[in-house]
Amino acid sequence: MDTLPLLHGPSMAKRPCCSDPSIAKTQSTMLPESDNDAVLKSFLAGKRSDRKRSSSHNAVVWPLPPDLMIKVFAMLDTQSVCYAAATCSFFQKCVADPLCFSNIDLITLVPKVNNAVVSSMIRRAGNALQSMKLGVLPPCTPPLFCSSEPLVYSIRNSTDASGASWNDKQ
Repeated sequence: MDTLPLLHGPSMAKRPCCSDPSIAKTQSTMLPESDNDAVLKSFLAGKRSDRKRSSSHNAVVWPLPPDLMIKVFAMLDTQSVCYAAATCSFFQKCVADPLCFSNIDLITLVPKVNNAVVSSMIRRAGNALQSMKLGVLPPCTPPLFCSSEPLVYSIRNSTDASGASWNDKQ
């Protein structure tokens, strides 16, 4: 096979592999078992390199400056800020600012917030902490006036402008 020297050459470490999994799958079916690991490692290294290059590129060309993004994240609730931090490295850097955690709201429907979560939120907020809400919401019962039964009834027995029922038109 001519492709083995190309895959294991010294210049391969400098170039990321193609991020198309079908190419790696095709190559892995042609190679012996010992070479499959090398191809897989090379493929994964290429994907890591591509992610790193993309994240640095996105941070440079992001249309909004970091200080404006920090102000936007400061307006979000605590859970949304944590979700935003998990999406990309640029958001994670913006969310690291204590201003994003100045008003912490950890009120939940089920008791899932422990002392470790509370202490990490306080550490993230630092001196910018203005308020913190803790607790569990009581279980809510649906209001009586929001029943879906009248809506279902009115749809089933609705009539159009001619006066004929939709059920009669079938």
